[in-house]
Amino acid sequence: GDVDVRQPRTPPPVLALELDKLCRFAGIQLAAAEVERIFEALGFTLEQRGEGRWHVTVPSWRIFDFVDPYPADLYEEVLRIHGLDAIPSTLPQISGSDAPEKPAHRLRRLAADHLAACGFSEAINFAFNDRSADAGYPSLYEGRPALALANPLSDRYAVMRRSLLPNLVASARYNQRRGATAMRLFELGHVFSDAGGGAPQEMDSLAIVLGGQIGTPWERSAELDFYDLKGVVESLGEMFGIAFQWRPATVRRLKSGAAAQISLADGTAVGYLGELDDDEGPLLVAELAVEHFRPKIHGSP
Repeated sequence: GDVDVRQPRTPPPVLALELDKLCRFAGIQLAAAEVERIFEALGFTLEQRGEGRWHVTVPSWRIFDFVDPYPADLYEEVLRIHGLDAIPSTLPQISGSDAPEKPAHRLRRLAADHLAACGFSEAINFAFNDRSADAGYPSLYEGRPALALANPLSDRYAVMRRSLLPNLVASARYNQRRGATAMRLFELGHVFSDAGGGAPQEMDSLAIVLGGQIGTPWERSAELDFYDLKGVVESLGEMFGIAFQWRPATVRRLKSGAAAQISLADGTAVGYLGELDDDEGPLLVAELAVEHFRPKIHGSP
């Protein structure tokens, strides 16, 4: 007998189309005659099922574009011929939250805005350090071990940072080596330590780096120094209603006689400031535990 090896003929998909749903989807008004004209030009067959309603049969050469047919597939056919440039752009209506701003978020915003107004640029770095960099800088967790990662990306990211300074100083030096004359950077972020047994301890920190010369070709240049950075930190404290106390201190990696401990009026140490002790030129650094600012920011502008 005869054997028929043809592919079984696939019946063309038939989809229901409603004009009002098409118009709501597109956000524009389309005439029924325009919709019919577009489909007939594309080879689709329309069967009227009421006012603004049709059954649309897909042509044989387009059936594989409608394997899983949805009404939106028909909308796309109409709109691409009508012209996407003829559809006006509108932003979605998104209602804002009435929830008050969290104190921690407000603190970061106020501090970042103030430092930006002082001419600083904000840096964002990884929250990881290599062990040598972490051990080579002072930190707010001085004397506590670093929190090691069980599966670090590489040796460069072996521990969670105890200080923001290693990466921030590296960013400053990178730019100085490429001709940047005045370096003013800050970073707000979390620092970590091992609280025992691998349990993490975490706090918010602010680090500031300052160095180089300021001035213009037609003015006399001035070297940024210890007192410039001290003034920036004092202005930050003044904004939060805090009068910082300054005491000479010996701080690792900072030059002797050019380092100070920063404290609150009750003697609570909140950070340090000083000149970095290395051979690449003067660079002033400071790091503060900003969690001590939080009780002070309620009612701040």
